[in-house]
Amino acid sequence: MEVIFRHFSSLDDLSEYLRGSWQGRGLHGILDLSALWDMRVRMNLSSQNFLFRFHSVEKNKTGILRKFIHFFKPQDKNRQKARMDHMKEEIRLKPAPESVHIDPDLAVFDTGGWRCTFQALDKKRMHAILEKCSENRRVIYFSGSLERR
Repeated sequence: MEVIFRHFSSLDDLSEYLRGSWQGRGLHGILDLSALWDMRVRMNLSSQNFLFRFHSVEKNKTGILRKFIHFFKPQDKNRQKARMDHMKEEIRLKPAPESVHIDPDLAVFDTGGWRCTFQALDKKRMHAILEKCSENRRVIYFSGSLERR
């Protein structure tokens, strides 16, 4: 049976597809970061090393009423003190070839407490999910679409 794919179906195809710079914006599931912020990411792949640069940006669709309600909404005081309104972070990952699982136009790899999922949309766009994994749970660090720069 012939496998039908558009962009990648092997590790070499995936490396070629992901090579270069990508950027995009998406959602996060980080508890300490306010829900009023989206996550912007830049991703570079060079010689099988991924570099993710994250920083939070204010959501465009947030109206003044939503900000007002969020500001006065009763919350746990301990959680309120720990909540961040902005963050920047760099994450470097080097997945081992044996940790990469590839289906046509879908790739998943686990490395160093992180799980990355890439789904090709077209030559210049993909959907990416980056999850931080611990023993008993996964937190979505970023989920959104990226465009080739």
